[in-house]
Amino acid sequence: MEAWIIWIIAGILLLLLEIFTPGFAVACAAIGCFMATIVAAAVPDSLNWQLGLFIIGTILSFLFVRPFALKLLSRRADKKGGYKSNMESLIGRKAVVTELIPKDDLGRVKIDGDEWQAVLSLDEGGDVREDIPVGAKVEVLSYDSIILTVKPVKEK
Repeated sequence: MEAWIIWIIAGILLLLLEIFTPGFAVACAAIGCFMATIVAAAVPDSLNWQLGLFIIGTILSFLFVRPFALKLLSRRADKKGGYKSNMESLIGRKAVVTELIPKDDLGRVKIDGDEWQAVLSLDEGGDVREDIPVGAKVEVLSYDSIILTVKPVKEK
């Protein structure tokens, strides 16, 4: 079997593997394989050149293609170009109280169908706010482990 066919097969297998892995890292190696295919097709007995172009192609795709792909593929990019993931994406979101949140204990809130334990934030004077009843809307201020810190949303 010719070398360029092996490089193409390796590139396709790496692209298929990328489907099951996050981060667009394996796809960078696939791009390196496709670049090595060019040399393998042009100069059949050039293993050193093929490996060199594979390495250079992989490194260049890590430096230039991967950041662009991550930004393009990420649906959670904030306005500054950073990424919010998991718990960080809950901060600032509105939730509905599903279990009374007492002023000195835990209650529960629901966001996008997921229920979370929640505790009330302290107001500006350091005092605990009043209990928040079921059905009230709250805003997520922060989190500690799996417990959200919330404050009531003033209805307009």
